[in-house]
Amino acid sequence: MNKYSFSRNIQENKITQYCKKHIPVVIFHVGKQEYLKKCLEFNAKFNLVFLLGTADNKTFINIDNVIHIDVNKLNNSTDVKTFENSFINFSSNPRDAELICFLRIFYIHSFMKHFNIENVFHLDSDCVVLKKITDISFNKSVAYSYHESDKPHEMRACIHNSLLTFDICQKFIDLSFDIYVNKTKLHLLKPMIEHFFQNDLNGGVSDMALFYLLRNNVQNINEPFNGGVFMHNLNIGEGWQSKSQYELTEDLSGNYIMKITKKDGEYQIYDQVNKKYYNLYSIHFQGQAKKHLRNIKYFL
Repeated sequence: MNKYSFSRNIQENKITQYCKKHIPVVIFHVGKQEYLKKCLEFNAKFNLVFLLGTADNKTFINIDNVIHIDVNKLNNSTDVKTFENSFINFSSNPRDAELICFLRIFYIHSFMKHFNIENVFHLDSDCVVLKKITDISFNKSVAYSYHESDKPHEMRACIHNSLLTFDICQKFIDLSFDIYVNKTKLHLLKPMIEHFFQNDLNGGVSDMALFYLLRNNVQNINEPFNGGVFMHNLNIGEGWQSKSQYELTEDLSGNYIMKITKKDGEYQIYDQVNKKYYNLYSIHFQGQAKKHLRNIKYFL
């Protein structure tokens, strides 16, 4: 064992020990956009952040409290390659964009297996959490956002901010193989596929459909708990009861975004349905709202 491998073993053991006592934040991203840098810097204020990335964003290793993990060096090549070769894009969106959303769970799973980690808090690279994950008391071991629906084409669950376990990642991978590789469960998506293709609609099947199918015994963090709530999308006022649940305001560009106020040290949003304020656990700068993430020091 050379000096480098010995030092690496020490570092890996420290990571494992840390994650036994704390829930780490995990962000998967390919690329080195400026908004990713801002996302990492902000999230690292409150939590240790693991960037599961590639060589092109390794420069972000210089951000305090951020650890870069090259996903290409994790031991997952067989499953990734098998799934990649079998993946059929049942969506109008680009194949690579849909595929990478599936593969990120393969990489997160491999990361957790390598470091013997049971729980992680996953964030999209345009999402920030506003406090320590350990200060948020979740009701269940797995938590993400979804809306119940009896319409097959509305099967969607979002993990842009989500509490994940090793077990739920394994279930997602198993279901992905059953649908796309051996096709024993492809029938679960057939109504959704037919709806989009027969009606010539944009969109279609994504990883969100699979997480919807796996929602049993999952805490729905669209719903407020302990006086706070996780944001769905900054651009709209959608909540668990209404698409206009939360109050909006106009930004400097003339676009409407969710109105965020600050009181007693907490960021808050106003629920127009129930006429009350909730503390905000996260902000999702989706789509055009990324401009606010790039200038987050002026936004908050």
